[in-house]
Amino acid sequence: RHLAGHLNVRFDNHVFRRVKHVQSQRGYKKSSREQNLKGAFTLNQPPKYNHVAIVDDVVTTGSTVRQLCHLLLEVGVETVDIYCICRTPAPGAV
Repeated sequence: RHLAGHLNVRFDNHVFRRVKHVQSQRGYKKSSREQNLKGAFTLNQPPKYNHVAIVDDVVTTGSTVRQLCHLLLEVGVETVDIYCICRTPAPGAV
């Protein structure tokens, strides 16, 4: 919210709704995370914009933002930008 105000862009944290409780993603490999999150989110209502940005605190495998992107693209959003505060490096990359 603070970042959106600073950048003078619209902020809406009610676009998505979690509809399925999922277990913690910690310790799951990428394929397991994808399966775990399948069907976990829905759109409350389609955004009124063609260009949407998702801001996430941590991106590990990208599974969550990938699910959210699919929902947005299915309803006609043309461009989705993803910004994260932290990204978890691949094992052995550090």
